[in-house]
Amino acid sequence: MSNDSPKDRNLENIVFFDVCLTCDNEKLTKASNDIWDKYLATDFKVSGRGRRPTTPYNEQFKTLFLNLLFTFHRTPEKVIAISMRKGNYKPSRYNPLNLSDKLTDIVDKAEKAGLIVRVKGHNERVKPKLTRIWSAPLLEGIFEEYDVNESLISESEQLSNQHREVILINKKDKVTKTNTLIDYKDTTETNKRREDVRFYNDVLARHHIDVGTLPDKEYFNKGLANKSVVRIFHRANLKFECGGRLYRAFWESINSRHRENILINGNETIELDYSSLHINIAYGKKGITPPEGDMYDIGDFDSSIDSKIRRAWIKQMVIVCLNAKTLQGTLTGFDRELKDSKGVPAKTVWESLDKERKTHLRKTMRDLIIAKHKAIEEFFCTDCGVTFMRIDSDITMEVVTHFAKMNVPVLSVHDSYIVDFQRAGMLDEKLHEVFEKRFGFKAKIPREHSGADEALKAFKEFPELDNLDRSDAMNPASKLPQLPEVDRHEDYKNRLKRHQKTSNNQ
Repeated sequence: MSNDSPKDRNLENIVFFDVCLTCDNEKLTKASNDIWDKYLATDFKVSGRGRRPTTPYNEQFKTLFLNLLFTFHRTPEKVIAISMRKGNYKPSRYNPLNLSDKLTDIVDKAEKAGLIVRVKGHNERVKPKLTRIWSAPLLEGIFEEYDVNESLISESEQLSNQHREVILINKKDKVTKTNTLIDYKDTTETNKRREDVRFYNDVLARHHIDVGTLPDKEYFNKGLANKSVVRIFHRANLKFECGGRLYRAFWESINSRHRENILINGNETIELDYSSLHINIAYGKKGITPPEGDMYDIGDFDSSIDSKIRRAWIKQMVIVCLNAKTLQGTLTGFDRELKDSKGVPAKTVWESLDKERKTHLRKTMRDLIIAKHKAIEEFFCTDCGVTFMRIDSDITMEVVTHFAKMNVPVLSVHDSYIVDFQRAGMLDEKLHEVFEKRFGFKAKIPREHSGADEALKAFKEFPELDNLDRSDAMNPASKLPQLPEVDRHEDYKNRLKRHQKTSNNQ
């Protein structure tokens, strides 16, 4: 059992309360109802008169119970962050189980009954904080009586996902920087988007997608059990013109080192990064074919810096120029975006420079980029990046749906894709085909991956080649990411076996 003292808990090591969590397992339903009847029912009697809740109180407790139970079994060191603001529990497409404001009273009573430990949050305007809860020793003792395995949890999550809204619109608060979900009216178009995302999620659920080097503890701590996605549109734009990318699956949140070791059904994968997609979209919007040569070649503006580092900076500045609202915004936004980017060497070298040199380099890169791409100057510093995201997200959905119909999972990480490496050539061809169909010209979208172009070209020329002998330097597969059987964690192998056994029994 874990220590129930708040001082012994890391209150920032959290999972968020899942308002959609449910299950149809008879034993767990009975366990939830037994706890309800013994500890809480007398405080929530519904009289013969008055309005009855849409969802019975014991069913609302069941969602709380399952959140606590699954967190206890998967990541017992984590705490659950839950909103205690009654106004957050209203009928909505984002609240499919119709949890009511009574849920906050249920949490209160559960704490008084000794079932949970709670550290209260607050609703201060500038920096609100959610309440933290976790199972008290009394509840943990009850949990240990039940045989809850990963298969049961996964089944419950899949059932919950059937009700979960997958097309979201959010609005960011300018003061708190927190996002609020906005409701909207369904149309033929939103229904089609929802249908596509749910179909894609169904395909993802059929396949074993995992990081081959991780033990079970890290697997759960890093959220690798979450393989379903949602499309999130931004800025409360009810016309769905902003954003729309896929979020919330584990491959979006793990670092690049772990992404390199993602295996799909035991097969090695490759990540193809198409970071120049937005600048191609800008040319497409103008109906102009991009210039010949490297889109990021703006001249040798500082030969003392390694050319690869400079190119990484230029790529980042292009993204900033397309997302900034003003010319000045490109200068202030560059450091922030570079800090959040993947390129560790590019960050390290940049941080080593003095303030004056950084100022000169930011302005030089920005001005040279705008000069090189004069034909699309109207898109720079006009905050068009979020509308370009809508376009790239539509392209992504067309690509991943195409492969999903062939029962092939393609994982999207914004402007890059992870796929079984033997399908990488097909993916590359499909992406360019979708772009050309939309804009009428062949995009100049190079793959940003060391060795990938040479290897994939060879695979197209010699399709009989496979990944059996990567020690042979003549085999193009030797240039692709490798995770030999000997380097795969035993916990990973067991997770794969369990998935295969479950799949064979279905």
